[in-house]
Amino acid sequence: MTSQKKRPDPGAGEMSPEHPPLPAWSCDEAWPADASPAIALTRQQRERQAFHIITEAAVSQAELPAICQKILTDLLSVLDFDFATLRLYDPATRLLNLTAIAGQRVQAMLDKFPVQSIDDPHYVGAFVARERKPVFAPEVDRHTIAETHAMRVREIGLKGIIAYPITSAAGDLIGVVQLNAGEARSINPGDRTFFEAVARMFGTIIEHRRAVDSLRESEEGYRSLFENAPAALWVADFSDAKAYLTRLQETGTADLGTHFTANPGAVAECAARIKVLDVNQQALELYQAQDKQALKTGLSRILTAQSFEALAGELVIISAGGQRSSTEIENLTLSGEKRRLVMQWFVAPGHESDYGRVFISFRDVTATRALEAQLLQSQKMESVGTLAGGIAHDFNNIMQAISGYTQLMLWDRHPGEQDYDNLRAIEKAADRASKLTRQLLTFSRKVPIALKPTDLNAEIEGVGKILARTIPKMIRIEQHLDPDLYPVNADRSQIEQVLMNLSINASNAMPDGGRLVFETANVELDRTYALAHPEAHEGPHVRLSVSDTGHGMNAETQRRVFEPFFTTGEIGQGSGLGLAMVYGIVKNHDGHILCYSTPGQGTCFKIYLPAIGTPLAIPIGEASPAAASPSGTETILVVDDEPVILDLAETILARFGYTVIRAESGEQALAILAGQAESVDLVILDLNMPGMGGHNCLETLKARYPDLPVLIASGYSPNGSVRDTLSAGAAGFIGKPYQLKEMLKIVRDIIDAESS
Repeated sequence: MTSQKKRPDPGAGEMSPEHPPLPAWSCDEAWPADASPAIALTRQQRERQAFHIITEAAVSQAELPAICQKILTDLLSVLDFDFATLRLYDPATRLLNLTAIAGQRVQAMLDKFPVQSIDDPHYVGAFVARERKPVFAPEVDRHTIAETHAMRVREIGLKGIIAYPITSAAGDLIGVVQLNAGEARSINPGDRTFFEAVARMFGTIIEHRRAVDSLRESEEGYRSLFENAPAALWVADFSDAKAYLTRLQETGTADLGTHFTANPGAVAECAARIKVLDVNQQALELYQAQDKQALKTGLSRILTAQSFEALAGELVIISAGGQRSSTEIENLTLSGEKRRLVMQWFVAPGHESDYGRVFISFRDVTATRALEAQLLQSQKMESVGTLAGGIAHDFNNIMQAISGYTQLMLWDRHPGEQDYDNLRAIEKAADRASKLTRQLLTFSRKVPIALKPTDLNAEIEGVGKILARTIPKMIRIEQHLDPDLYPVNADRSQIEQVLMNLSINASNAMPDGGRLVFETANVELDRTYALAHPEAHEGPHVRLSVSDTGHGMNAETQRRVFEPFFTTGEIGQGSGLGLAMVYGIVKNHDGHILCYSTPGQGTCFKIYLPAIGTPLAIPIGEASPAAASPSGTETILVVDDEPVILDLAETILARFGYTVIRAESGEQALAILAGQAESVDLVILDLNMPGMGGHNCLETLKARYPDLPVLIASGYSPNGSVRDTLSAGAAGFIGKPYQLKEMLKIVRDIIDAESS
């Protein structure tokens, strides 16, 4: 026989001297002819049957080792060997791993078939794998293989061996198949041909099965990823929709966007041509579908007017050949609930032209958008509150002058005298303006409050008695109050204002009668609730609900319901500050308020106030109640950045005997005192001034002149930042706009207290 050219070791260099190659002749021997035509025919029939069995095994769904074992068993039955092995090669470790074994006595011999290294010089299989050459040794003792691999061959007790390398179509080594016999065997050329064919079939089967397994693993991985993805995933066929768009353009529709705007039905027609091929579990949960079929056939049920508008834009992108896009849409669940979704889609590879396979993901941002709206509303209300507070401060200064000078003119006048009635009218108008200022300050959370442990149930019952006499009789008042309600730290007069304002609003919403319902309950707000409601805090709260069965509000009205001066009533019927005051009072009590309403189904306001277990007393600085003459002869330094306030204060105080020194800033006041501190008996200090400001000025005054009394004047609350200033050493507080008698009394009380 002709010799075969030696092939290089797969994954290694030339063989080392430690691994001497066998002579070429040792791998091929002369084979005797078949004994008779009858024997040859029988062998052909057995081979044909074996190929049939091998083919059936190859296409079965069994695992690869089981398929290989079945083929080895059939191979043994044709060639009359004792047992057979199949080893697969791992190029990463250069090992030949036993994958299948069949034949007689194999269970008792398993320990004789360890993992083989392709570099081992003693194994026949390793030699076949290295050299990519078959070994046919029907009588091992007469074969050169016995000399080079004597130790392993004789250890197992082999007398006959056939081994063949298994390779892929590309020529890469896959493994080695080997037949073994305990006695010498007679092998003819037909047997060799059959064995070589089976070895090649092994290569084809193993390579095919690996490809199939790899594809199955890939598909299983895709399916697992698809089904368990955190986003709702759809697979859709847009080919029919794409063809529809193409026809529109071919028939003269140049601008599809304009066409869809003018013909909404065209969008629906196109949407009807979209076929949903598959959806994942997350999509079923998002759209509240019972099964995939319900969702795949329910596309028309989830689309809203906004969905069609968004879809029109995406269709324009598709008509232009776009391969991917992202947009925000509004869809319905199959149960009718609205969902705000971010939709992203891309065309699957291979379908860039026909759009036959498009992947779509939906991410639910409903809760996120709701939180953003709440945060935006909160920030908006804070901004409006800050603006309202600033307006109220400046308005206070204007009303201070009007009210103060009016009071001065009325001081020496009596009813019936000239202009008395006119001055009283001005005074009443100024008083109304002051109340409006107070409402603005309440909304901006800068109104003074007197917090005391309060039973909300008692406040509701008290307001209920008032309402029973004031609201229309066809409105039924109901109270569902928790008898074990926690107390809250509240200003009772302001809580009464909240209840009255909400009740009046509810009454106006029920002109034909209805139900006004008050409810209280103890609730525990957890971290989840606090995260969902940015204005809320964790912990025990009392929930106060005021509900009506009136005409309700639309979404736009709900968004603006707490804005000052916003009203749905007719001109002249309300200032639009009622609910703004409610909002400000609730925020001032460290609570939060929510509004729920649906047109035609009524409105419910829910207020959450922190619960307390013990009274929380918050002292408010007050002037001494000691009565004294409103007049005096002392020197008073008035510090204010508003000239009109300085003029008024000087006029009032000078009229009643005081000497007044004016300063328009804290810096100027300190400069004046540096030269004449001993002659000043009292400082009236405004807090809201530019420059160093009132608080810093007070601290400097107390450090330099600890015995000099300072009266704080402000239009803001004596709580909060003003209370901090009072605690820094102020002798008292007076609110703006000044009331003449109150101002004179407080000034007199402080001066007398300091001199005693």
